[in-house]
Amino acid sequence: MTPNTLYPSYVVFDYHSPYAPHTMTVPTARWSPGGDFGSFLAWDLTDVDAEDMCDAFVDGAAAFFDPTISFDGWTIWNIVNPGDPPHPMTGKRNTVAGTSALAGAYNKATQATWTFYTTAFGIAKIVMLDVDTAGFDKITSTTASADELAFIGIMQDAANAWAGRDGFKPQSFKQIAFTLNEKLRRSYNEN
Repeated sequence: MTPNTLYPSYVVFDYHSPYAPHTMTVPTARWSPGGDFGSFLAWDLTDVDAEDMCDAFVDGAAAFFDPTISFDGWTIWNIVNPGDPPHPMTGKRNTVAGTSALAGAYNKATQATWTFYTTAFGIAKIVMLDVDTAGFDKITSTTASADELAFIGIMQDAANAWAGRDGFKPQSFKQIAFTLNEKLRRSYNEN
């Protein structure tokens, strides 16, 4: 594995809020063609259906977004060799609205950064923009809600293929940190 890159494969999730379109880029283990959307080599060395894995990620992430925010689809990218350019391999268009229990909470220009340690002691991060928030206190495993624990489980599950940019499995959850994203605030004319 090549440290701190998107090699060998990754998924780009497209979503939009009432304020702007966004993407989430999440590294994975190696993707392979076959069937409708191919498969990933999971950390438990089984093949996991790419559509099932990506749809489960979307369903888990939707729990943190207001119903006015929608996931629009995902695209799987593959990098054949380290240093090669990435190539889009397959993707799915769909519409999955947010299901946040905090619906109506503040979400304009908010950012939640989920941080995990990988099995090689690297860092894996998921960044969510325009995410519902009831406040800006850090969340740890002892203060996480059921929805947050479920999403942590998706990221840590050895039957999935999510990875950090160091190319290793997300192993230990560190925290969710909330902030206002100043770049978004400027683009939304809030500064």
